[in-house]
Amino acid sequence: MSNNVSDELWNRVNYYDTNIIVSLTDYLRPRHLSIFHEPPIPYIGTPLTEHYHTVQSAECLGWIDSVRVIDAPGRPGYHLQGWGWDRRSQTSPHRLVLADGAQRIIGDTISGMPRADVVSSLHDDRAGHAGWVGYVSGLNGRQKIDAYTILPGYRGVCLVGTIMAPTRR
Repeated sequence: MSNNVSDELWNRVNYYDTNIIVSLTDYLRPRHLSIFHEPPIPYIGTPLTEHYHTVQSAECLGWIDSVRVIDAPGRPGYHLQGWGWDRRSQTSPHRLVLADGAQRIIGDTISGMPRADVVSSLHDDRAGHAGWVGYVSGLNGRQKIDAYTILPGYRGVCLVGTIMAPTRR
């Protein structure tokens, strides 16, 4: 239910009764409870460079593994998954922002997802929760989506991946 996108497939995998999740979301979001304890990035729809400066991609690693169309009535969008790593601090990013080809912020993520493959690739156990899941609404058609890690201390954002959004039906 992040970014007002209802991901029925993700909800079915993670929750017993998806109808309860939809009603709980409407209760939890305004009270900043559960996954909504942190407010969403308030900059949706604004230029990335208005809020963050970009740093060289050599400071971070990551990837967008997948993007999937969500055709939920009233709450359509895209589900993205990937991983990120801050080379300087040797940590997983706390948050990422998603931007379109014009570098307009269009979504954010929930990070901390388990990623054993990243541990193996980086040879670092600290990368065990480098995964993230994000949602984007408001796009239609083949458009570029960039994922940027927000570096510790908000010292900037670092591009970790780019993917083309598939056309929604």
